[in-house]
Amino acid sequence: MRTTILKCAILVGFLSLLPASWMLLAGERPGAEPELIGTRTADAKAISVPTGFKLLISWKATCPSGMCNAVSVYKKDWPGGQPDYVTVIDLRYANLSNITGTESFAPCAIFGTKKVDTSDTGFWKAAKAKETSTSKLRVVINGAMFDDGKTPTPVAFGLKIAGIVRNYGYGTKNGVCGFTWEQGESNTLVFAFNTSSKSSWIGPYSKTQFDNKTPDQVGALNPQCCKSPTSYTKRTVVGIRDDNSDGTYETVLLFSSSYAKLTGVNGADDTLVQFGATTRAQLDGGSSTGLIVNGTAYITSSRAVPHAIAVFSP
Repeated sequence: MRTTILKCAILVGFLSLLPASWMLLAGERPGAEPELIGTRTADAKAISVPTGFKLLISWKATCPSGMCNAVSVYKKDWPGGQPDYVTVIDLRYANLSNITGTESFAPCAIFGTKKVDTSDTGFWKAAKAKETSTSKLRVVINGAMFDDGKTPTPVAFGLKIAGIVRNYGYGTKNGVCGFTWEQGESNTLVFAFNTSSKSSWIGPYSKTQFDNKTPDQVGALNPQCCKSPTSYTKRTVVGIRDDNSDGTYETVLLFSSSYAKLTGVNGADDTLVQFGATTRAQLDGGSSTGLIVNGTAYITSSRAVPHAIAVFSP
């Protein structure tokens, strides 16, 4: 049976302030000192890495307490199976960027497609071009769902980049590009992030949400619905976490796997819960799933996609 360990700790003088749901977690091996995610400051939770996950690579940045993890990638190997990966991004010290193929006709845009690979025409090279002297490319994953029967293609549930709505989504009832709910209104979500405010958000889809001031937004789905959630296939799921309980979700978590289910114990959604994500959303999966870390393709998308999410840090 796959078990997980979650442990929250702050400085001793503040232990009584921790929520009860964090204090009652059990299952830690007596005497074990778990690897911790996040910073051990008086206002931050220290969350243990779930059982079986090992640090693959990380990049640090200067923070008030010294050096903190800006981007960390964890890997869990399964005997005779495909590994799971979780990328943890602290938006206080790292940033995300939406990358697309060639775009036409916003706000109902269609996009050219690329594979999430390291070829000259792939998304790694496209994202690499956005590097600066202080912001280096670390990770690229696939993003929005789309119509794989069309090239160029629209996205299913909306995409906003750098303050401009590129497409409200053909699979939503927004009255601009879409007129019906492809997967049901209650199952359609938005993953939003703001580099300037170092924050993220996941919540219900609406045209009003896309029209607000949050500059980058990606339409998504409930992580427990649709797309054969109990079947094993390639999966990409995003989660968010508030590490210092200030109401701002400054940590983004990305689950990537070549062989995972969405629901159930140790499924994609459950794995992000184990990592402390309080809200999750399903990005595109199947043949679209891709993960490139530090220039190495750990999962290569077997079909070209219109959108990817790139992770940068100092």
